[in-house]
Amino acid sequence: MLKIENGKFIVKVNPMGAELSGLYSKETENEYMWQGIPEIWNGRSPILFPVVGRLKGDKYIYENKEYTMNKHGFVRKEMFEIKEQKEDSLTLIYKDFGKYYESYPFEYEFSVKFDVTDKGVSVTHIVENKGEKDMYFSLGAHPGIECGKGAYLEFPETENVRAYRFNDDKIIKEETDEFLPNTNIFKIYPDTFIDDAYVLEGLKSGYVLVKAPELNRTVKVTFGGAPYLGVWAKPDAPYVCIEPWFGLDDSVFANGKIEEKKGIVKLPAGEIFKFTVTVEPQI
Repeated sequence: MLKIENGKFIVKVNPMGAELSGLYSKETENEYMWQGIPEIWNGRSPILFPVVGRLKGDKYIYENKEYTMNKHGFVRKEMFEIKEQKEDSLTLIYKDFGKYYESYPFEYEFSVKFDVTDKGVSVTHIVENKGEKDMYFSLGAHPGIECGKGAYLEFPETENVRAYRFNDDKIIKEETDEFLPNTNIFKIYPDTFIDDAYVLEGLKSGYVLVKAPELNRTVKVTFGGAPYLGVWAKPDAPYVCIEPWFGLDDSVFANGKIEEKKGIVKLPAGEIFKFTVTVEPQI
């Protein structure tokens, strides 16, 4: 586990998957990130790349060839190298694109930069297309926030959005469910996530507050301009994942072509894509 800090916070990062694994306040002496209890959920903040969620049949088509890709991609299970480390910042890099070339035929470097700030932690995801053709990918953050029982989400804007949900094949079904019907509050109950995650599109809000009355704390998570937001936890678990996504699972309507996949990011040769999420305890 790698550690960076300033006068207010200590941030821990696991080089396996470049996973944000701890955000500790020196002032409150609280740990704000979920700590990955195996019997509940072993993750903490996995990075989803080069796909978010599940592809229909775990397959996609690119240049008339079929490729196989597992749910959420592969970088979360890969060891990153240290590119740069300072007392209060850390950049990790993954560039072994050749390892998965048979399932993802693009050349790239993927970096994650962690900065400890006076408010918490900033996590910047950086994709650089090192090839000579357009690159297609999805990218998602997945920070798990410890919130105890009886928590709720508070958005700064009154929202009116419905949520994508999943069928038995774990792809997005045709029907949507009510999520924020002209309100800014979403309460989390023991059975809220019994049918998996909620995926939102069209939010006006650029962040959400995770309110945790049982723990007497509030954590702000910003979305970094992501067009989709996943909200998920195991049923009746004392945490919630706030997941800003550039991309989302396939739906029942997907035709398999990666260039036409809903939410896909197209990155031209030689260009760089950046996406920043922040996690900030409200102290």
